[in-house]
Amino acid sequence: MFKISLLFLTLFLQTQYVIFSQSLNPDTIEYRYWVYFKDKGKYKPGEKIEKGSEAYQIAVSELSEKALWRRSKVLEDDKIVSYLDLPVNIDYIDAIKKLEVIPNSVSKWFNAVSVKALKGKLD
Repeated sequence: MFKISLLFLTLFLQTQYVIFSQSLNPDTIEYRYWVYFKDKGKYKPGEKIEKGSEAYQIAVSELSEKALWRRSKVLEDDKIVSYLDLPVNIDYIDAIKKLEVIPNSVSKWFNAVSVKALKGKLD
């Protein structure tokens, strides 16, 4: 009886594995990707953000008072706000959405958007 049960269990598990593995098609699975951008629109990497400039105002509006206070304790006044604090260009995010992929999250520090898409959508 034990041998028959073991044989049945083995056959059942193998059948399940074959059925499951054949139902997975890489072209129908949504994968997660990071899409990186080279710049933040009209603001380019390496540009110094001057206090009082438009870029400075945009970056400060993205930061909390507590974040500014913490930075002011350890950084010089001209380094409290940097290029990394600027948000990802909204036009870039809209272009991603037009590709019919699902934006998952946006990272201003990585200047990137995490998306969920079928493999063929981004090729």
